[in-house]
Amino acid sequence: MTPSRPSASRAPSAFARGETLSGLIPADKPRGPTSRGVVKAVMKALGVKKAGHAGTLDPAATGLLLVLVGKATALSGFLAGFDKVYSGTVELGLATDTLDAEGKILADARSLAPESIEPVLLAAEKFLGPTLQVPPNVSAISVLGVRSHARARAGETFALPPRKVVLKSLDLLKYEPPVLSFRALVSKGFYVRSLARDLGLSLGLPGGTLSSLRRESSGPFPASEAVRSPFDRDDLLNRLVSPRDALPHFPECLLDDYGTGEIANGRPLRACDLDPGNFVPPLFPPPEPAKSPSPDPTNAFSPFPAFASGTPIKLVGPEGDLVALGKLETPGTPEKVFSSPADPPGPRNRAPEGPFLRPFRVFGTPSGVRQKPPKTAGRE
Repeated sequence: MTPSRPSASRAPSAFARGETLSGLIPADKPRGPTSRGVVKAVMKALGVKKAGHAGTLDPAATGLLLVLVGKATALSGFLAGFDKVYSGTVELGLATDTLDAEGKILADARSLAPESIEPVLLAAEKFLGPTLQVPPNVSAISVLGVRSHARARAGETFALPPRKVVLKSLDLLKYEPPVLSFRALVSKGFYVRSLARDLGLSLGLPGGTLSSLRRESSGPFPASEAVRSPFDRDDLLNRLVSPRDALPHFPECLLDDYGTGEIANGRPLRACDLDPGNFVPPLFPPPEPAKSPSPDPTNAFSPFPAFASGTPIKLVGPEGDLVALGKLETPGTPEKVFSSPADPPGPRNRAPEGPFLRPFRVFGTPSGVRQKPPKTAGRE
């Protein structure tokens, strides 16, 4: 599913040994169940107690749902930003209160839809690129702490503010008035239902309704490689993607035993103490290009030009397991201060000299790696 890359593994990973069931499973959601319903079905098949997903699909939609199990549920926020490819159909001239076929019909002017595809092509071009899009009221967006779909179904009248999204490509595959078949590449936060509405409005119609939708891919994960329901435990385990491989858009740093122990205990490492050869660039373009660090010959970042300050980095242990996520940072104000000014200076109270690698999300320590430093001789 992901390209090959240099490995720090000297033995089968914990995931391969079966010691820990944690990772990403690409599931092919059928029409009908909710996204949470699919997650529960995966949990039941695997016998796990903790699972989630990285991006909701409406009950009527089908296609790729990235299911996360075990400690990998903490990766959800790092996977939601991928560009996504959708295909589906729109009924031009039909308006519903949910912007899809599940809603109440508000207006029906399908008989007035253009007879040829040319006007539709011209209208569609206006939506390409960055744009401000008004999300559907029936959506998971929170309004004063309450999901907007709950407010809409309770009969409340409100309007969600427009959001900046990007329609990167839109292919009109077939047009049999009033039904338009399409495929679209969109950014995070894009609502295809809103596109259906806006396309109809731009043609002088009451709107447009999304009559079918399938998510074909999310970032590097295609629906063609997803597990279909009913879910079988062996099939799910065969498609389980390790937490390390679930983040191909992050660069990584391969750690030795000492570095793994330090990072697992939340302690930073000096960048100058790390072998530049152990820094591996990302395999997949990130959703938003990272900022490049400023050139500075005295800066310890210089051996790592592809690793910008603040960019999340996978910190990989000797056996190939994801130990933590970290960032390269320059000395300055710490994120959290646990010592008081009265504390005597010491190794634990001093920030590393020069740029350093700081963990901000620790997942665990591989077996056999020391988790705490040995006591210094003479100390009680």
